[in-house]
Amino acid sequence: MQQPQLANYGVRNRSVGGSLTSKVADHVLAENAYGAVANLVPYVKETAEVFNIPANVLLAILYEEAAHRKPIDVNTFGVAQLGLGELMEQGLPPDPDLYSNDRFSVWMLARKLRRLQVETGSLQAAITLHNGYSDYLPSIQRRARDPRLLQLLEAKKIWRVLTV
Repeated sequence: MQQPQLANYGVRNRSVGGSLTSKVADHVLAENAYGAVANLVPYVKETAEVFNIPANVLLAILYEEAAHRKPIDVNTFGVAQLGLGELMEQGLPPDPDLYSNDRFSVWMLARKLRRLQVETGSLQAAITLHNGYSDYLPSIQRRARDPRLLQLLEAKKIWRVLTV
């Protein structure tokens, strides 16, 4: 059940279902998503520290965006799948090319979450509002505990220590 105040922001419920074919496709997308977010770990750690948002939460959101990206979505851009409205909300020009920089895209995701957290008083509400669906927060909470994502965060940390 969604929080009453989130309904004021237009948070929607969605039906969930799937065939065997969609489950196979989801598995392939999931594997690709792990590879995609592995390259983002340095940006995630840096940004998490600046905005005081848990790195595993940011990585979980980026994973979900990578795993569920629509093949042709002209309304969202970059690894965080943000819209041009978010650029304008942050006082930047509505230029989709800005999101082509992965570091910038991760930074903007964290800024959006922080802005929404200040508005609502809750990081959980901010996560829900980022996606707009009531089932998004539980999905992110599960994904934030995903051993493979946590291993990516730890492996990069160990790697950075060894290369110093």
